[in-house]
Amino acid sequence: MPSPNVTALCTLALSAALLPAQPVGPAPRWVESPSPAPRLAAAFAYDTARDRVVMFGGVPPFGDPLADTWEWDGRAWQRHLPAVAPSGRSGHAMAYDPVRRRVVLFGGNHFDTWEWDGGEWSQRAGTGQFGPGRRTDHHMVWDPVSQSVLLIGGGFWADRDVWSWDGVAWAQHVAPRGLGPVMSRLGGVALDPMRQRLVVLADRETWEWDGAAWLLRSSLSGPAARLDGGMAWDARLQRVALFGGYDPSADQHLNDLWHWDGTAWQEWIGPPGPAPRAGAMTFDARRERYLVFGGRGDFATLLDTAKSDAWAWDMGGWTELYDATHPPSRGDTALAYDTARGRAVLFGGRGPNEVGDTWEWDGQRWFEQRPASAPSPRMGHSLAFDAMRGRTVLFGGGSGSAETWAWDGSTWQLRQPPVSPPGRARSAMVYDAARQRLVLFGGATALGLQNDTWVWDGTTWSELQPLARPTVRALHAMAYDVARDRVVLFGGTFPSARNDTWEFDGTTWLQRAPATTPPARFSHAMAYDARRGRVVLHGGQSPSRLGDTWEWDGTDWSPTAPDRLPRTGHGMAYDTARAQIVVLGGASGSPPYAPGTDLYGGLVNPTSVAVGVGCGVGAPPRLTATRPFLGNPALRAEVADAAESAPFALGVAGQFVTVPLGSSGCSWYLGGPLGFLPGATGPAGFGAIGLALPADPALAGVQVWLQAAVLDLQGPFFRTALTAARELTLGG
Repeated sequence: MPSPNVTALCTLALSAALLPAQPVGPAPRWVESPSPAPRLAAAFAYDTARDRVVMFGGVPPFGDPLADTWEWDGRAWQRHLPAVAPSGRSGHAMAYDPVRRRVVLFGGNHFDTWEWDGGEWSQRAGTGQFGPGRRTDHHMVWDPVSQSVLLIGGGFWADRDVWSWDGVAWAQHVAPRGLGPVMSRLGGVALDPMRQRLVVLADRETWEWDGAAWLLRSSLSGPAARLDGGMAWDARLQRVALFGGYDPSADQHLNDLWHWDGTAWQEWIGPPGPAPRAGAMTFDARRERYLVFGGRGDFATLLDTAKSDAWAWDMGGWTELYDATHPPSRGDTALAYDTARGRAVLFGGRGPNEVGDTWEWDGQRWFEQRPASAPSPRMGHSLAFDAMRGRTVLFGGGSGSAETWAWDGSTWQLRQPPVSPPGRARSAMVYDAARQRLVLFGGATALGLQNDTWVWDGTTWSELQPLARPTVRALHAMAYDVARDRVVLFGGTFPSARNDTWEFDGTTWLQRAPATTPPARFSHAMAYDARRGRVVLHGGQSPSRLGDTWEWDGTDWSPTAPDRLPRTGHGMAYDTARAQIVVLGGASGSPPYAPGTDLYGGLVNPTSVAVGVGCGVGAPPRLTATRPFLGNPALRAEVADAAESAPFALGVAGQFVTVPLGSSGCSWYLGGPLGFLPGATGPAGFGAIGLALPADPALAGVQVWLQAAVLDLQGPFFRTALTAARELTLGG
């Protein structure tokens, strides 16, 4: 495999020289954050051939089950967007079949069986076909002896049966009635390949399945009774490992680590690792370590129950690999962007109770800040960054606060200005860069809705008295148009929703009369996209929740990206360092609060799609690729199901053609100038090449085609097998 520098240079050369220039689309799109949202009851499996942990589904604490597919490569998460996928679910299970190189998924209150090949999902069995009944919270493991995936338990099923999946059909293995573990009390399941036993912890009993019958091996000694512990086979220690789970008798989660050697349990004693939780654990055979991802923990605050971190355990103890902590889902919140520090700042909101937490977003991850003092929990407050003084300023909120707070990145300070606006909630506030002051308009006070205009100079508030002004209102939105030096206001309620557009030049409010206007609404959000010179409006309500996106160019409104999840009361700010708008939270109905973080500003949605067909001996080798988003330092093209320990060449081109290769049944799909990168498969017939994509917006929308040729002495084309092509659309 070439060095990263050589690969990066080759990629840059292909991008800059070989690829035809393509126009950039006129409107940005919505993309999701680069890490999974916190969730419960997701399923994980370790793909040994591709060295990936695969995660599917789960459910956020406040929402419907998810249907997203993610992979962890040891450094970062990457989401896949296959054309077909299982429906949203939680409480399902997955296991990796190393013979067929597929991740197998079953259940989650569904009857269906799915397989993941690293690029696409395919349904193998569904409702009405013979197989395990509908179930949740079951366990699946790979059995090298029977060369099949074993399934056990699920929900409150009383049967002590075991099912096996051989890649074609399910088979049931029925044990004698009355003998075996209590399936509704499973604490963990793992396969001991050395002793050819399925090891099960149920209550405090340790059971083993030998393929025909259940054997009770240990009772009332070892780990405490638990549910949903993580269990995996440790190939290095040749023992079964157990981590965590939920102890129903004490109503608490656990974070203890135990090993089963086939005779007795032994607890590992060492420095603390992951917080107590119940959830999945897998074994990374390549690095010889356990991996623990996310899980369900004790309910301390709104979303503490949903873990989103990653940990590894080896002989030296626990190491935290990644912390994808995310703000709890919420509505009636506020978000501002600190241009000096390159961070988006979030404070407070409601979900379902008022919260008073402070979070910062660096473009990749959220970090919770825990200052010694902070504003009290509140919702409906206003937040904006004062660039002149380098402070994020908060005003009002709650039941009508008149407090002014300032955040410097580490400390909240309660300011004591000699003059302040009357206490209020649901006003709007932005920074006027030309006059170096904050502008606040309207809101709801104890005396009713207002239409007053106030400015903050870092020391005190002053009320302006423009002759014309918008009518009284609350739940409106504002943004500052830097290029045109105008504060733009849209909508709000008085008492019904409005659709009027106003601009403030620092002295006078002027109502605009655009030819096209968004539908009337309130509780929406707006931000100024400096790269494109547009004010962006998203979401709101009137009377139902809205998920549309509009842009204001100073003259007219125009709809842009397709609708997203409808939401109201969300936070929205423009990230100047990354030229994208960040959106978090908002009430969405179902789920109650929008999960995750959305980003607006990617000119093209990055995609990776298979085109054409491959050729080989029997099944052809497969080519997959991770999402080609601009600036991705770890884009990977992966060859699988190929000849073992064989060299291959990865072709890269800017044109797609179809050239039949004689009578071999093979076709070549790459046209125009070509570049080639060398690689080799391993003993499992899997190989990968890393590519570094430049973070150049001019490449958005460019299409690249890949195809791999693998040396195979039985190959149909001059001892070569070919993959299908892969069409990559660069975006971000």
